Amino acid sequence: MDQDMDDPRVTDSHTSEAGSGGRQEPGDTGSSGAQRDDESTLRAALGADPNDVAAFGCLVEIVRRRAVEELRGLDPARVAADAAWSLAEELAGSPRAWYPLVELGCLSVAGDREAAMRRFRTASDRDPRGAALAMSLRRLREAGHAADAVVLGISSWRPATHGLAAGRHLVAAAVDAGRAAEVRRHLDALAASSAVDLSGLFAELERLVAAAAERAGAQQARPREIDLRDGAVSGERGTATDAEGPSHPTMRA
Repeated sequence: MDQDMDDPRVTDSHTSEAGSGGRQEPGDTGSSGAQRDDESTLRAALGADPNDVAAFGCLVEIVRRRAVEELRGLDPARVAADAAWSLAEELAGSPRAWYPLVELGCLSVAGDREAAMRRFRTASDRDPRGAALAMSLRRLREAGHAADAVVLGISSWRPATHGLAAGRHLVAAAVDAGRAAEVRRHLDALAASSAVDLSGLFAELERLVAAAAERAGAQQARPREIDLRDGAVSGERGTATDAEGPSHPTMRA
């Protein structure tokens, strides 16, 4: 049976993407004492389930806010990122934790891509249902690392146990990275050895490939500006003729 895109606990409507901005607010704590009570409750929830994304999103806001308040004078963005890193690293110590590893991967992909890929891969290995893999692939695509998402998806996705959510992200990443043919061959191999119906993914792949080709064709068909001075294409630097008289108008080819 196919899963939702990233598992019911990790959908955007539930979490507002706890690790990437627009986070779910923990609520009006009213006082530092109430905030401490909230923090204790959230930590207890994460102790029971380190992949409770809603609880992580609320707790990370609390620790970020506190860190920024306590370290005034330092770069607040850097302080907030360090606080989020510390919390995710703390929770990732549980062998059941995959979501904190996804967050660590997102926080590190810009500066250390190889380390980020190790974290995404470990997160995927820890979640046999495939929600961690689907989220990792989506986060890699969003960060502009579609080719890495293809590598991770091909090596890790198991349709029979992971469902099709991760497969949809793999297909989208393949088109983004210009590697549709490679993923099509991979789907062919999986279809031959799996009882899971992959026809929907084949159709999605072809639809995305066609859409990408249409966009590319539209870009190539855009009119060019032609500069009539000596037949030069607009955008080139002027030649000696520029000084001989007024500029000629441009026209659309």
